[in-house]
Amino acid sequence: MIQNYKVQSRMAALILLGSLLYGQDFHAQQDSVKLQSLHGINLSVITPNVNYLYETGIGDKSVLEFSAGVQYNFMFRMHDETILGTTKESSTSEKSKEFTHSFSPYIGLGYRYYYDRDRRIRKGSNVSNNAGNYIGFRTLNGIEGWTEKNTKINGVSTSEQYFSSTFQTRNAIFWGMRRNLGHNIMYNLELGPEISYSKGKKVKIQPYLNTGFSMMF
Repeated sequence: MIQNYKVQSRMAALILLGSLLYGQDFHAQQDSVKLQSLHGINLSVITPNVNYLYETGIGDKSVLEFSAGVQYNFMFRMHDETILGTTKESSTSEKSKEFTHSFSPYIGLGYRYYYDRDRRIRKGSNVSNNAGNYIGFRTLNGIEGWTEKNTKINGVSTSEQYFSSTFQTRNAIFWGMRRNLGHNIMYNLELGPEISYSKGKKVKIQPYLNTGFSMMF
C-alpha cells in the first residue's frame, strides 16, 4: 500500500509538472501572436500621402490607430471661360485649362477588427506586425493647406499660390489586408465607401481605395 501511495504521488507530481510546463508554453504562444503596439511610416500611392502611424492592440482581435501626415491632391480640368468685352457682343468664349495641386496636413483616428486571425495562426501564417485581414473605420481631419493653381487661357498663363485653413474631413468604412514583405516592410490594401466634406462644398460619397507600403518599428 505504501508502494502504491509513492507511485501515485510521483504520477501526481509528474502530471502537475507537465501541466505547469504546458501552461507556460501555451501562454508563450499566446503572447507571440498577440496584436502588437507599433510605430510606422506609411506611403500611399493611389491617394498620394505619407504619414506617421501609431497603433496598439486592444483585446485579441482589435487595433486602435492614430496617424498624422500630409496628403497630395491634384486636379486638372478644361472648360469654357467667358472673356468680357466692352459690350455683350464683344465678349468671347475661350478654352481654359486649370491644374491645381495642394499639400494638405491631417490627423486620423481609426479602428481595425481582425476577423480571421485565429484561422491564420492555425495555418501557420505570418501574423507579425499585425498582418492579416480586417474590417475597420477611419476618420481623417485636416485643412486644405498649401495650394497652387495654374491657369492657361488663350495662350496666356497665370499662377496663384495661397494657404487655406478650410476644414475638410474624410470618413471611410473598409475591408483591408496587411502582409509581411520582409524586413518589417508591409503591403497594405483597403477598399470601401467614403464620405468626404469640405467647408463650403457639398458632401461627397465616393469609393475609398488606399494601397501602399509601411515600414514598421
